[in-house]
Amino acid sequence: MMAAATAHKNSWILLKILGLIFLAEGIIMIVLGMLALPPGWKEVLDPVILTTFLAPFLYFWIKREEEQRQEAQEDTRLLVILSRQILEARNLPDALTLAIREICGVAGWTYGEAWTAAVDGSRLECSALWGLDAKIIEQFSDVNKRTIFTKGVGLPGLAWAEGKPVWIADVTADSQFLRGSYARAAGLRGGWAIPVESNGRLLLILTFFCIKDKPPERMIRVVSSAASQLGALIHRKQAEDDRLRLATAIEQMTEMIMITDLKGVIEYVNEAFSSFTGLSRDEVLGKSAQSVETFAPKAELFVRLRQTIATAQSWSGRISNQRQDGTIHEEQTAIYPIRRVPGGPGNYIVLSRDITEQIALENQLRQAQKLEAVGLLAGGVAHDFNNLLTIIMGYTHLIAEEVALDSPIRSFSDSVLKASATASAVAGQLLSFSSAQIRAPKLLDLSSVIAETAQMMRRLVRANISVSTQLQADLWPVNADLNQIEQILLNLILNARDAMPEGGSIRLETSNLALSAESNRNRDSSLNPGDYVLLAVKDTGTGMNEQVRAKIFEPFFTTKAQGKGTGLGLTIILRIVKENGWHITVDTRVGQGTAFTVYIPRATGVMQVGASVQPPRTRGAGEQILLVEYDPDLRALLAKNLTDNGYRVLTASTPAEALRQAASRSTEIRLLLTDMMLAETDAMDLASRLKGLNPSLRIIHISDVGQQDIPPDVILLKKPFTTDALLAKVNSAVELNAEIVTGAEPPRA
Repeated sequence: MMAAATAHKNSWILLKILGLIFLAEGIIMIVLGMLALPPGWKEVLDPVILTTFLAPFLYFWIKREEEQRQEAQEDTRLLVILSRQILEARNLPDALTLAIREICGVAGWTYGEAWTAAVDGSRLECSALWGLDAKIIEQFSDVNKRTIFTKGVGLPGLAWAEGKPVWIADVTADSQFLRGSYARAAGLRGGWAIPVESNGRLLLILTFFCIKDKPPERMIRVVSSAASQLGALIHRKQAEDDRLRLATAIEQMTEMIMITDLKGVIEYVNEAFSSFTGLSRDEVLGKSAQSVETFAPKAELFVRLRQTIATAQSWSGRISNQRQDGTIHEEQTAIYPIRRVPGGPGNYIVLSRDITEQIALENQLRQAQKLEAVGLLAGGVAHDFNNLLTIIMGYTHLIAEEVALDSPIRSFSDSVLKASATASAVAGQLLSFSSAQIRAPKLLDLSSVIAETAQMMRRLVRANISVSTQLQADLWPVNADLNQIEQILLNLILNARDAMPEGGSIRLETSNLALSAESNRNRDSSLNPGDYVLLAVKDTGTGMNEQVRAKIFEPFFTTKAQGKGTGLGLTIILRIVKENGWHITVDTRVGQGTAFTVYIPRATGVMQVGASVQPPRTRGAGEQILLVEYDPDLRALLAKNLTDNGYRVLTASTPAEALRQAASRSTEIRLLLTDMMLAETDAMDLASRLKGLNPSLRIIHISDVGQQDIPPDVILLKKPFTTDALLAKVNSAVELNAEIVTGAEPPRA
């Protein structure tokens, strides 16, 4: 190619020489024509003279053709270079930077910019720049980020408005150039803007700057010609960038995408499809959707796809799909025809999104809403049940008081009271389920607790499951709520029972553990050194793999069949453990059973041995008590108990009635005994208003629902309660009231 170019150049040099020879010959012949020549010479010289006269014209024509050829060569060379750089660039901004650099190099300009039209065609924004001096680039780069041009504004805007190149001789002095101070600091003078269009649509404005006068017209024509061709190249580059952007987006989408032909043969799948199904592109391309996928019900997606293809319509809905590992998952799927223009569909696209987790969450939400409703119902039932138990226990106690100690009726009364205590534990379970139970921790011997409840626990399991105990005799005491301990045991035993469908054994264990830092190395690192009492439930059931073990404490997670479990038992256990600051571990192996161990810190103090002794009953001395209770039967019972034991009682069924009773006797009332659940207003508001009338008033709240914000001077009486428990609380409150009224210092603990 270099040799051909040299030969071509030499040919033009030869033509120049010939032109000069013709010109010299012409001058000589003119001189000879002026001289007297012999006859016959004129006929010889006339053609030569004519040729000589034409020689100058031939010379200038040759010169013009050479200039045009050189201009065309430069134009072609520039366009070839621009084409290669633009098409090979990674993206459009890089392509424009390379184009500006090449044009500046050819034309000898100092600095150039590209101002791209916004998508809505309302403004121009800087998308690329290049300059010989890094300082110029830095100066203009900063201001260009903050600058936009609209049609007719600034040098780019003028070229946009006029639709042709615009030249400003001195940008530092022209008001149309808005960045004159920056140009002056950079030493720039001339500015030139060229519109670049494609199919009649403005793509961008190229602006160039130099430090001298306007460039030669020939160079302007070369750059203008290249710019006119640049539009098609940039349009092509934009289309390539758009396709690449679309392809990248499709590949990175989390939704599964599959494209088939009209027969359902797969032509494309994205990365999400391969990741989710476990099938690579090589495994699916060229195969029918039916042969690649396994669906439940049978070939559902392929049936939908075939129906959609047959009708040339779209379809969307939910389907069930089976993955390579055999797991069933739910998909939200849509099938659309990809229509050709003109003509009918040429392909079909299948978009699928895995909604298995979403459906599981929806089911959990519905289950949680049901459980919330059941919990509210359980709380209400337990409250009413406790009211009934309090009445039963109170009147049974009154009956026992009226008969002789050796009367069979007293024995019957004791049986009723024991049954009521058992029923109270059932009500406590209901309140625990509704998260409304009052937690009452006390010192417990877990070995004794298990020994007393083991028989009841054995009734929960099938005949082919044995329940045994291994209890440490000198077990350290723990500070715990008895109901919560029983609930942990209950849930763990039920869980163990369900893990042994073919039968097996359950062992309940207690033991002491003095955990030092050295001995803790092989245990859970979150367990601090110290003294612990261990409560363990071990079974010989199916055990769990690591995947199941990792989820067992999650709400609603269950491996049981539909309707066989709520997935809340272990969640409740974990809530109790965390609430008390305890710790729980799980040791399990598939086929070898499971062991749950609860670590409860050792408590200090001496546990009460034997039956609890009620404090001796103390009669009142005529103190005035305001009793507020909405249940008429319970109100009557409490009033009788208090009256029979030396107190004067004012009764009210509502807060409004209580306020009316207290209006004229506020200073006489020593104690407010009120149910927490009242109509019209809550018990706390009533107590506050009565306190305003009598600051020394003492308050007892009757409740089976725990309260987090009860003032320290308020006494709680938990339902159901006996007459002795009622009188003990009342006596304590009245005595404290007397100390406040008289100003005596209360006894110190």
